[in-house]
Amino acid sequence: MGKMYSKGKGISSTTVPYRKYSCEWKGLTSQNLIKIIANLAKNNNLPPSKIGLVLRDEKLVVDTRNISGMNISKILRLKGLVPLVPEDLFYLIKKANKIKAHLSDFKHDLANRYHLNLIESHIYRLSRYYKRIFRLPKNWKYISNNNKNKLTKEKTMKDKTIPKAKNNQSTNIKHWGYRETNI
Repeated sequence: MGKMYSKGKGISSTTVPYRKYSCEWKGLTSQNLIKIIANLAKNNNLPPSKIGLVLRDEKLVVDTRNISGMNISKILRLKGLVPLVPEDLFYLIKKANKIKAHLSDFKHDLANRYHLNLIESHIYRLSRYYKRIFRLPKNWKYISNNNKNKLTKEKTMKDKTIPKAKNNQSTNIKHWGYRETNI
């Protein structure tokens, strides 16, 4: 947070502890950790942030990069368990839906109408970015008019292949919530 009467931004911040060793005393190797992460994503259908919480609370793994050299999203990408919609975009859409439900009851709530506008513009910016880096299909759309807004596509994506990924690999949907890639 910035200082009140000067241009400075303050110096308070958090730092990641400088530890570059693996946690072999916990019995976790790189392969074991990758199996645990893939199992949590596939069987429990957890997003990467929830997987990180489970690893921190149950397995006492603070940083997956110290053990495997990769973050959770990269491990899921290598295992072919990429979420259909990126997690940050999914939660922004969920937040926009909650505000829309609130605005259907309280039509004159101008503060929430303003914040809905900010959230939707954030959704549009993120979706353009994710289409550009091939994390979303080109035909994916967010429609803000519908009160019960869902993640809409031109047609159902369950029977179709998603456009080619950045490394020219085709991707297919295997089960709900995750897209399995052939990497």
